[in-house]
Amino acid sequence: MGNLFIIHVVIFPFFHLCLPLEPKTKHIRIQVEYAIEAIKLGSTAVGLQTKEGTVLAVEKRLTSPLLDPQSVEKIAEIDSHVGAAMSGLVADARTLVDHARVEAQNHRFTYDEPIGVEPLTQGM
Repeated sequence: MGNLFIIHVVIFPFFHLCLPLEPKTKHIRIQVEYAIEAIKLGSTAVGLQTKEGTVLAVEKRLTSPLLDPQSVEKIAEIDSHVGAAMSGLVADARTLVDHARVEAQNHRFTYDEPIGVEPLTQGM
């Protein structure tokens, strides 16, 4: 069977990829290497929580001088009381934000109250 390696990659704070890798499974190794390179290219996102509220800050890296800085959005509102900061692959993060928005809307429609942060992350 050969050597067995466990690779653990964190792409987002709530998405973990843990795969057993054998030397013969080259396609999985390429996918993990791609994920690691995508993480290296990602920008910084920081969240600070205080008694008065929460602050989200992101770094906007412009990959082209033709790109308008105002068009790059890396902070999204999920519900009136929940936000998200994106880092790494923004297209993947947008998909997760859309899913979180649907979860929050379904909860508000069903129970007539805003969803809590923990049930929202568990529903993701």
